[in-house]
Amino acid sequence: MVIGILIVIGSVIFFYSTQKIAKPYEPEIRIVQEQIPVEFDPIKNYANDCAYSLGIEGLKIIGDQGGYISFADKALNKEAFTITQNPTESDAVFFAKNSELKTPYWWYMKSANNCKGDCKFASKRPDLRQTDNSIEKQLERYIDSKFKECLNNFEPFIEQGFKVSEAGKIKTDVTVAADDVIVLVEYPLDIERQDAKSKITQFLARVPVNLEKIYELSTKITNLEIKHRYLEKHVLNLLVAFSGVDRQKLPPMSDMQFKFGSTTSWQKSDVKNKITGLLASYIPLLQVDGTYNYERNLFDSELKQRLYDSTIIPVANSSFRDISAEFTYLDFWPAYFDLNCKGERCMPSSANSFISFFGIQDYKFAYDLSFPVLVEVQDPFALNGQGYTFNFFLEGNIRNNKAMPVDFAPLEKASLSESSLLCDARTSGNVTIQVLDALHRRNKFRWNSERKFPCRHRGRNKHCERKLHRKISGI
Repeated sequence: MVIGILIVIGSVIFFYSTQKIAKPYEPEIRIVQEQIPVEFDPIKNYANDCAYSLGIEGLKIIGDQGGYISFADKALNKEAFTITQNPTESDAVFFAKNSELKTPYWWYMKSANNCKGDCKFASKRPDLRQTDNSIEKQLERYIDSKFKECLNNFEPFIEQGFKVSEAGKIKTDVTVAADDVIVLVEYPLDIERQDAKSKITQFLARVPVNLEKIYELSTKITNLEIKHRYLEKHVLNLLVAFSGVDRQKLPPMSDMQFKFGSTTSWQKSDVKNKITGLLASYIPLLQVDGTYNYERNLFDSELKQRLYDSTIIPVANSSFRDISAEFTYLDFWPAYFDLNCKGERCMPSSANSFISFFGIQDYKFAYDLSFPVLVEVQDPFALNGQGYTFNFFLEGNIRNNKAMPVDFAPLEKASLSESSLLCDARTSGNVTIQVLDALHRRNKFRWNSERKFPCRHRGRNKHCERKLHRKISGI
């Protein structure tokens, strides 16, 4: 019996502990249902509508700005940003040159593009909950600052004989719940009309945006880029696929031609323009497995299928089936670009032998590239079918034809171009070379001491000279 009791107690403890660990985080929601006279319901509904409209307004700003309600007002957002018109030297990206809309990087190289060995990467992703500058806290401060303005002193009700007086300060509590965002505004008000009096302290709104799921998918997309560098791998595949020893293509990372004479060359500025076009055309091919807009196409060619599948980001979570994700690069976002060329002209390293009419053209080009990619995570069913979009940027960084590591140290440009495959070219005075061919065949040949060519008869010296000259030329 004692053993049985112990087994039962152990089972109960085990079940309780496992249930508690598996239970997801559930934010605490405290709502007090107030009872007020029916005649004051219009005022309460009016304030509830303000909480709802401000919640939507703030969430849209947060969605456009990657989790931040403001970049200028430190009372709303306490995170510091350095933002410039150059997107690869900034903490955030201006959507357009003259636009005020800017969106932060959730993963990027914080160091300058020309950093060497001490390159640092960072993230401007805000927390969703709990911390002082989380998305919840920013939205709370935003609604606090706008709530009175929205109420407009209850002017529509003053004309109807209502008297509304403030009895306390505004305190907003935002909770990102499992399926929506709850906005609870504590604002004590004393209301009178004729002989009736009442007090209202809380106003509530539920905004139908699944921000928790959107934030979770955005975080997974970011973490997969940090771990697997899929942006860089995708672009490196493009550079290989569209390169070759052809002026109409990109300079190859590695190629060699046994050719004597003129070589294929490129203009560095033209190469940059072609790469910008490739980014704009092929970055949108990236898609996230298991999302609303995910669709896997099938090809007859195994090579095509492998290349296509390399654009799929393997989240593989069915819980994101109602959320879509899209990737965009726009050609007016300046990318950082460098190529190991001698000035503006990009040429191979050449080695030519004029004696043997033999030449080698060695094409070795090292690409350095940094580029911003906009990620749009959308809930098309949010806000009762109106849809909701959350934006953030990721930055791809390639150096020396590889995804850039944190401890990256670039190779010297001089070692990658304009180097000879043979000896360095030198200039000297005239050099005389004598080639002697002595044949010994048991007295059948005599050595001609004047011309130093082997001949059987002295009268055939010219014939032997031509014969030997042909042999030497054929070496």
